[in-house]
Amino acid sequence: MKIDVFTEGSNTTSGKDESTKAIDYFEGGFLPVKDLANDLRDYGDVNIHIMSDEFGYVMDSDFINLTEPSERSIQVFTESLIDSSMNSDVVVVLLTQKTFKEVVKENWDQLVSNSKENQIWCFGVSR
Repeated sequence: MKIDVFTEGSNTTSGKDESTKAIDYFEGGFLPVKDLANDLRDYGDVNIHIMSDEFGYVMDSDFINLTEPSERSIQVFTESLIDSSMNSDVVVVLLTQKTFKEVVKENWDQLVSNSKENQIWCFGVSR
């Protein structure tokens, strides 16, 4: 089962080590996302897509580059969500209200029309 989680990076981070994977770099409010992903791994292949103000769009397995942020932008993050709407079995979207409006609301019709039968969607939006 393919499971994709879309979220935002936390402002609270671990030590500034260039060899740190994104999944381990973001802390604070991000920890529940990490715990959720670990729980979901019992059911399928989980990928976490992270939009960070500081680092751009990174995946959970990407290494954080403290000197050069990712060149992948909010547009690429959005395209990844659209791709997941066609290819994933489960899509979890945990975003702030601002990012939700920019990414999900602006592409709602396409996301809905792309969705597969029996696909599971979960949304959580904070202010």
